[in-house]
Amino acid sequence: MAGLPLSLEIVSCRCHPRLMPDRPRLPPFAALRAFHAAASYDRFRDAAEALGITESAVSHQVRRLAEFLHVALSDRTGGGARLTPAGQRYLEEIDPVIRRIEEATEAMRAVMAERSCGWRCPPGSGDRPDATHR
Repeated sequence: MAGLPLSLEIVSCRCHPRLMPDRPRLPPFAALRAFHAAASYDRFRDAAEALGITESAVSHQVRRLAEFLHVALSDRTGGGARLTPAGQRYLEEIDPVIRRIEEATEAMRAVMAERSCGWRCPPGSGDRPDATHR
């Protein structure tokens, strides 16, 4: 038995993400946005309004992120959501990244807005002559 090759295949493991090679390394961005908004506003309703989605969608996305991470991120209390210690720690890690993405997006929009108008008209050139004036 000592000379036989040993071959193990891990089919599934919920205990350690690195042992699941087919699993995505990054969570869905929609789930990150919903969690970040819910944590920032302290209420799923306010987060939903800010994101332009339903409160149920925010709740679903936060739950989806928690399932992806295998950790409870918040406790829902009444209309609000209180972060767990793990949720607070995760928020502290992703907040600067989300804010940097927002800044980069705004900078790109500003650059593209400057480029979008490729021609300029001299003042008054867009005025239409009065048909009655000869």
